[in-house]
Amino acid sequence: RRRGSWFRCSVAANEGKRGSSIPAVLDATSSKGRSNPRSSRKRFHGEGTIERCGARAGAPVNAAGPGHGLILVLGGARSGKSAFAEKLVREGRWRRVYVATAEPVDDEMAGRIEVHRARRGEGWRTVEAPVELAEAIRRESVPRTCLLVDCLTVWLGNLMHHGHDVDAAREALLESLAAASGPVVLVANEVGLGIVPDNAMARAFRDHAGRLNQAVAGVAERVYFMAAGLAVSLKGGA
Repeated sequence: RRRGSWFRCSVAANEGKRGSSIPAVLDATSSKGRSNPRSSRKRFHGEGTIERCGARAGAPVNAAGPGHGLILVLGGARSGKSAFAEKLVREGRWRRVYVATAEPVDDEMAGRIEVHRARRGEGWRTVEAPVELAEAIRRESVPRTCLLVDCLTVWLGNLMHHGHDVDAAREALLESLAAASGPVVLVANEVGLGIVPDNAMARAFRDHAGRLNQAVAGVAERVYFMAAGLAVSLKGGA
C-alpha cells in the first residue's frame, strides 16, 4: 500500500468540505511595523523575543530556555493552521526558515506542497527535513531567525513509514527545541477527534500523534487550536 494514501486518510480524519475559504485569523498589519507598548496586540521581534502584536498571545517572553519562544498550532485538516502559523512568523523582524517535512510521494502530495509554497511567497528559506527534524532544528535555529516547522504529523508518518523509533525521535525533538537559539513555530494535526480507526497501523499513528502533540504542548510557551480558520488560545494566551 502506498504511504501517501493511508497517511492522508489518517491526518484528514477531521476534514470538512474542501474548497472553503480561509478567513484572516491574525491581522497585525494595522500597526505598520510600529511597536506600541499600550497596544493589546503582539509583535514578534528579532533575538527571539515576543512583544505585543498577535491574536490573544501571552505575555512577552524571551527565547532562552525550554519552551520560551515556542508556539504550537494545532488543528484538523483545512482548519487554517498553516496560514495562521505563517502569519505569526511573517509579522516578525527576523530571518524566516520554513522547515518542510512533507515528501512529494505522489501527484496529490506534490500539488499540496506547491499550494503551500505559493501561499508563503518570497522571503522564506526552505529546509527539507522529512525525517531528521531534530537535527534540522539544531542546525538552523540561530539568533534573529524564526523557524516554522510544518508539520509534525507528516514527520510522524515519515518516521513510521521508514521504521524509525518514534519515542526516541520524539525525545530528540524535545531536546532540540529546548536548545533552540530563536523562536520556533510548529504546526500539527489533531487527529484524535474522529472515530476510532479500523486498522492497527492507523490506530498506532493516531496514538503516536496524540502523544507527540501532548509532549510539544507541554514545553510550548503558547498553544493555539484552529477551527474554521479561527484561533482559540489553549495555553499562554491573554
